[in-house]
Amino acid sequence: VGIVMAGALRAFGAESRTVWLADSFAGIPIDERDIVRNDPVTQWTERWEATKEAVEDNLRRFALHSSSVRFVEGLFRHSLPGPIESIALLRIDADCYSSTADVLRGLYGKVSPGGYVVIDDWHLPGCREAVLEFRAAHAIAAPILGVYRMDSSDHPEEVYWRKAP
Repeated sequence: VGIVMAGALRAFGAESRTVWLADSFAGIPIDERDIVRNDPVTQWTERWEATKEAVEDNLRRFALHSSSVRFVEGLFRHSLPGPIESIALLRIDADCYSSTADVLRGLYGKVSPGGYVVIDDWHLPGCREAVLEFRAAHAIAAPILGVYRMDSSDHPEEVYWRKAP
């Protein structure tokens, strides 16, 4: 997704904007909040690890590694919001309850009025629970809109909403 966003900025001549890539770069972290909730992600044996260097190499391969792509490395609860001041589009791909909750807590306040929040892992119960709890605690009334796959139209895998202007 970072490559797509950096490419879109270049294609639309908006390279003065920044693509922030926040990640542990050490796979999906699990903490006590996930274990207590019996989050299914705790049972996964694959941790889906990609190093920062590998991500940078992929950006270079597409000639998209530039000062408009910046990294925030570390566990979300420790690294966010980091240097990020404002966000037009917040895309969260954090898989489990704890990481999703940490991203929302750290970055939702940085989303500009009228900006968008995209939740990649809505189909995962821990992620969905973190989103619903956060929205309830912050009285977020914006409708949640689904992104459906062609082969599975009953339940969205991803959702998004627009932050009130």
